[in-house]
Amino acid sequence: MSPWLTRKLALPLHEWLLGRPTFRILNEIRPHGRCDPAEMIAAQRARLQQVFDHARRHIPWWRNRLDAAPQIVEDPREALAGVPVLTRTEIQNHLEEMRWPDPPVKLIKHISGGTTDDNLEFYCGRERQTWNRAVRYRALERLGVRPGDPELHLWPHFPADSTTQRFKDLVREVRDWVTNDTVLDLRPFSDRQFERAIGRLSRYQRTVLFAYPSWVLRLADYWKRRQSSPVPGLGCVYCTGEVLHDSHRNVITRILGVPVYEEYGSQETGSIANEDSDHAFRLNTEHVLVEILRAGKPAAPGELGEIVVTNLTAVLMPFIRYATGDVARQPADPSFPVNDGLLPLFPRVEGRTSDLLLSTDGRLLPSRPLVDDLVTEARLEWFHLHQTSSSRVELHLLTSSSDRRPVAETILRSHLGAALEIEVCEGTAFTPLRSGKHRFVCSPAAAVRIAHDRYLDDELARAWPQPVVTSFAN
Repeated sequence: MSPWLTRKLALPLHEWLLGRPTFRILNEIRPHGRCDPAEMIAAQRARLQQVFDHARRHIPWWRNRLDAAPQIVEDPREALAGVPVLTRTEIQNHLEEMRWPDPPVKLIKHISGGTTDDNLEFYCGRERQTWNRAVRYRALERLGVRPGDPELHLWPHFPADSTTQRFKDLVREVRDWVTNDTVLDLRPFSDRQFERAIGRLSRYQRTVLFAYPSWVLRLADYWKRRQSSPVPGLGCVYCTGEVLHDSHRNVITRILGVPVYEEYGSQETGSIANEDSDHAFRLNTEHVLVEILRAGKPAAPGELGEIVVTNLTAVLMPFIRYATGDVARQPADPSFPVNDGLLPLFPRVEGRTSDLLLSTDGRLLPSRPLVDDLVTEARLEWFHLHQTSSSRVELHLLTSSSDRRPVAETILRSHLGAALEIEVCEGTAFTPLRSGKHRFVCSPAAAVRIAHDRYLDDELARAWPQPVVTSFAN
């Protein structure tokens, strides 16, 4: 459909039918691209007070949990300091207790598409959906993309198992056509599937491609084998759901011929920060309140810590101090101040807690520099590192990359320590995750050092490796 018609008619009608005032919220927050510090803190304080009041009034589980929280006076983070950090394990154990038992509005049950297949069930409402869509529209507008412009989403879609579900899928297909918002599942990965994606992109001009970075890498590899020109119809790539490494960003940009941007968020808490055209991340302060913590306390400036999020628009099932399982470095000012008149800057996410690595002398290290060196210097396209102790790493390679093993081992020891023990496993393919994502790093040894959810071990999905199949150890 015409982007103009979609923007002026189809999308507003779609949101109205679902009871989501998305475009009213978007109009309200557009000026917040320029942000006054005092107004920002006041708005966060007011929204957090509303979340607290509602949780205490309607949800006994949260009423008990918020007992120790002090009155919200100045910085809302001071009030949050008295609330325990919320973990995935707690949500799994207390899901039904954590929600509003008899809400007057629709309660929607979601299942997150976890990178490590450890999907989490949770509830949300239209209000949280509305804010999530509005802040994403605002971020896309800063890149020159307007609501109604064509979008192609490459996500997993699981086959319908009932007549009702098949009917819903049919309705979604019609909706996607009307809203210029198409969803396509590339699994099982094949040239035929990649050609379908290219065909969808070429139908329009300046289509935005939303996808996991590893899926875009596969699409770029296909396009490199087929063509040397930019993909027709593609305007930019918007990555989310996985770590976007600099080396992979460069590969995608070079092959597909368009800029690549990144969104950071989670299905549980919604969009947290979005990358601007200058590649700085801007925090969605109206929607979320973010802390970077170590053992429940603010990490020191420059120190790695787990990202803990409080959603300011989720009341049907509050997410207060939710440990996302992701890691970033604490900025110099942990309050994320406004210092250039725009939305606060947000540090680059280093990955999940199990994406970090341990050096042989016990230091906790981000894996980004190591992965980038393995891609650019060892010329490894696909690999997997699995670390169960600071002294030992498994390097999983495809047999086609076996000649690059000596360089890879040198790089590993230069980053993690000369005494590092390396076991190399080779195979013809990697064990697929249900989500279709690819894990370049998995370090249970690092995760237990920084994660707030202490229920972590090799048997749990967040510590699952992604080994090669038909592999053998050398």
